[in-house]
Amino acid sequence: MEHASGEWVVVMDSDLQDEPEVIPDMLAIARTGLDVVYAIKTKRQEGVMMRAAFSLYYRLAGRLSAVPQPAHAGPFCLMSRRVVDEISRLPERNIFFPGLRSYVGFRQAGIQVERPKRTDRTRIRLGRRVAGALDGILAFSNVPLRISSWVGLGVAVAAGILGLVFIYYRLFTDIAVAGFTALATILLFLGGVQLLTLGILGEYLGRVYEEVKRRPRYIVEEVVNAERDEERESRRVLQRDGR
Repeated sequence: MEHASGEWVVVMDSDLQDEPEVIPDMLAIARTGLDVVYAIKTKRQEGVMMRAAFSLYYRLAGRLSAVPQPAHAGPFCLMSRRVVDEISRLPERNIFFPGLRSYVGFRQAGIQVERPKRTDRTRIRLGRRVAGALDGILAFSNVPLRISSWVGLGVAVAAGILGLVFIYYRLFTDIAVAGFTALATILLFLGGVQLLTLGILGEYLGRVYEEVKRRPRYIVEEVVNAERDEERESRRVLQRDGR
């Protein structure tokens, strides 16, 4: 996108799962006064479990994300030059493109498309899908951090109430409380909550670490049949001045 020089730019999968035949329809819709036209997948060809996982993700993202993310809208889209320029200015390293596209705003609309089944040769590994889903949620929401705080508070309150119950049993009743069993259960529960909280903090901290390093997202060895930034900017100035 940083090297694309056109007034309209299309982002799509290179394995042709996103069909190029849809692009003219996108352009026709965009020319009615829109800046972004994205594809909404109406029918997925994956298995039942994968479709359920996608539905669950979009439900979570819709509720947790501070940036509205249209359901079942992947990277496939057509964007105007000003949208491309705004996204290219964002310095983030951990990029979840559909979220950034929504973040920059402008006038956007979706078009429903049917995607063909992905070939085995281009199948995406489960780990990459999970990482992408985490980026889509963590990059645009602090809710998981707040959830861990609320869970910690709830556990502390529950532990206090349980402690009072044990004291009551000890002082005012003849009910014997199995000390080791109760203690082991409480310790295991608290340990699980602490590990969960540390895991959430680790996900955010890992992304902060990647951003702080400020490494380039890619390195260009050679530019072939493409304008450099200076040439592109000069051409835009000439077009703007009518020369």
